[in-house]
Amino acid sequence: RFVVEKRWAPGAMEGRRAALAALLLAVLWAALVAGVGAEQVGKPFDMSASILEEMEALSSLPMAEEELTVRYGFPRNVSDIYRGEWVIDGDKTSMLEIEWKFEKFKGQYLMHITTRKTLTEGEDLVMGYVELRDGSYSTDEVMKYRVFGSYTWSAGQLLLGAVPLSNTELVDAATKIVKNTTQAERIRFPDELESLGLYKNVPEGDCPLRLSFQVQPLTENELRHLADRSIVDPHHRRPEDPLILLEGTASSEHCKFHLTTDGEPVILAEYYTKALHYVMIVTFMSFLQMGLMAYQIEASNTQAGASKVSMAAIGMQAVIDSYICLFHLSIGIFIEATLNAFITASFFKFVIFSVFEMRYLLLIWKARRPLQADTPWDAMRQQLRVLYTRIYIALIGGFLLLYSLGGMVSLFVFVLYSFWVPQIYCNASRGVRYAVKPKYLIGISLTRMFIPMYFLLCPTNFLHIEPDPFLAQCLCLWVAFQVCVLLLQDKYGPRFFIPKQLLPLKYDYYHRVDFQDEEKECVICMCAVEPREANYMITPCDHIFHSTCLDQW
Repeated sequence: RFVVEKRWAPGAMEGRRAALAALLLAVLWAALVAGVGAEQVGKPFDMSASILEEMEALSSLPMAEEELTVRYGFPRNVSDIYRGEWVIDGDKTSMLEIEWKFEKFKGQYLMHITTRKTLTEGEDLVMGYVELRDGSYSTDEVMKYRVFGSYTWSAGQLLLGAVPLSNTELVDAATKIVKNTTQAERIRFPDELESLGLYKNVPEGDCPLRLSFQVQPLTENELRHLADRSIVDPHHRRPEDPLILLEGTASSEHCKFHLTTDGEPVILAEYYTKALHYVMIVTFMSFLQMGLMAYQIEASNTQAGASKVSMAAIGMQAVIDSYICLFHLSIGIFIEATLNAFITASFFKFVIFSVFEMRYLLLIWKARRPLQADTPWDAMRQQLRVLYTRIYIALIGGFLLLYSLGGMVSLFVFVLYSFWVPQIYCNASRGVRYAVKPKYLIGISLTRMFIPMYFLLCPTNFLHIEPDPFLAQCLCLWVAFQVCVLLLQDKYGPRFFIPKQLLPLKYDYYHRVDFQDEEKECVICMCAVEPREANYMITPCDHIFHSTCLDQW
């Protein structure tokens, strides 16, 4: 519920235009993200559209279908998304002699492969990609590979060659070999790369891999289940679908190291469930924030109350909500299964940003600039244009700052969550108290801490971001410190933390004067003021008042 005077009514038009501009910004961002990652919708890992198109063009032969091969005990089709652990096997000193990009000697790998039929009896062509991670989280260093090879389904042997994506010459050579392999009698990749001598010209740090996996045998019931389904969709895996387990090794003659690996299919339903739980909590927090914002706006709907609030403090919170809105919108576009849920969370954040916070900024701006009767509308419109321009410049500047900082995302988050610092400065510089209500102050601070605490403290967050407990503690202490300072300003004065020697000179309304037996009257109540009693105040214009009269007036 907003109470606005009629002379402020033209600002409502500007508020609607600001909301329309914010909506346009969100649509443009969604279009940009959709244009970049339209081919990646529903795919949990980073795989460029060109690679997917190339793989589809190379795979003109039909996909391998599951057959009931009870006597062998191995599935015919191993197409799936696999995740597993890798660790350096044996002596690690050789790793120090090359430009190894990783700092650790163990981590996780992600492999997405597709099996295709060939003319070779008992062998199928395998294509896909592999990501080696320097650790267990998506934020770790990554090495990406194209993989090609064969799957001997009669023995459950999976032999692959992994070519670094950064080495375009090697990728092109592998592509040519695969084009010929689809019609060949025997699958010769990756041996043919070695025979051509391409591994000898690989730059330092690019380590081609030979992957050898043994597929674990399945029971007769599991094989019969696979025979009923042509392929197990990793995005819609059912509980009764059997899991194909891998065990094997990865070696690089060029970089002189040997890895031992294991793998199992990725259960994407677990990620989707975590994401939906996260969205439910974020939506609940958004409802709480909207209620707190309405409470604060109602409590400061007068000109004197609104003028005490810092525009920078509310503006920083509006920037945070706009970034969260775009963040959720981007996740929903990339993960198709959770699109509706994340669009809902983005919508509520958009409402907070474009309706509540932008409206509150407009009320504060008008309270600090009371309109005169002769103020031309064009002049006021120009000032409003400057206000909204500064807000959107802050949004775009934040994106550029985040891009320039690169790996310093923690510093960017720390700066964003300093949103109460402008209010502390405003209270001290203007000498005001009770600008924001304690309920709003504490409630907004707590609800805004959920998203960073989720990713910084939860080791099983749905984005698989590495937790940082130290940063989480620092961020909590920093926000709590800001809240405590604001509460102490309300209790002990807005400048209680500034030494008296540094405070500017301030007029003393309680200084004593000699009446010289002259009777003085209070200008308000017109009663006599007793000079011997300390219940009077003297203004800079030398008028005397009773303390109670002047305080009440």
